[in-house]
Parts: sequence; structure tokens; C-alpha cells
Amino acid sequence: MQIDYEIIKRILNAMQKRESHFVAVSKLLEASKPDYQEIAPEEYADLFFGHLQLLKDNEVVTEVLGENLGVRYTISGNLTLSGCYIRLTSKGYDFIKLLNQEGLPEKLKRLTINESLKIAESVIVNGISDYLGKLF
Repeated sequence: MQIDYEIIKRILNAMQKRESHFVAVSKLLEASKPDYQEIAPEEYADLFFGHLQLLKDNEVVTEVLGENLGVRYTISGNLTLSGCYIRLTSKGYDFIKLLNQEGLPEKLKRLTINESLKIAESVIVNGISDYLGKLF
């Protein structure tokens, strides 16, 4: 699977737009689906959960109820959902801020999520340093 920063951006923006800090993974799957109408539901679910798992691996999202993002695969490869709620971590809020900068997702295509997160951290630290430098 290739990393698709556009779907990552959609997932994180959908989470950030919610009034609650928590979101049911099944609701998040539904909220991001309209952007991928040309993909079969099974293929989209695999794409969605693959990227969501990468976000979890990199501590961008975390589970607050349930486990394995609510996903279970059967021996035949079918996907089943169980109840799971997740939230954005502070790293997730920093990452979505970076992804929402115009043209940046295109530049990140060659990087892993971990490398992109390190860039986000650096941008935040440099921004804070610049801001504090102007204050003092």
C-alpha cells in the first residue's frame, strides 16, 4: 500500500471538525467515504483502515474504547467492525496543522508518516522559538 496523504488529511480533518474529542471509527469511515465514490466499499474500507492503522502506529490517534481500531479480519480476508472510539493526540493536532498547509501533502508524498511527523514537530518548535524570540 502506498501512503495517500490526501486520505490521511481527510481522516484527520473529519476528526478535528467534530464537537466531541472522541469519534466512533465506523462514523469516521462513513464521514470520509463520499470522497471515494469510485472505489468499491471493501477496497475503500481496506484503504481507510490501512491508513488509520499507520496513524495509530505513529501515535497520531489513540483508542479510548475498543481495540485494534474496531477491525477484525476473518480467515477468508473479510473485514468486520466492532465498536471502537478514537481521539486525536496532541501529535495529531500538530500533524493536521502541517497537512493543511497548501501544497504540502504533495511534497510529503516521498516521505513516511514518521518522517512527516518529524517535520511537523520541527515546524512547530521553530514557530514557537520565533514567536518567543519576538516577545523577549
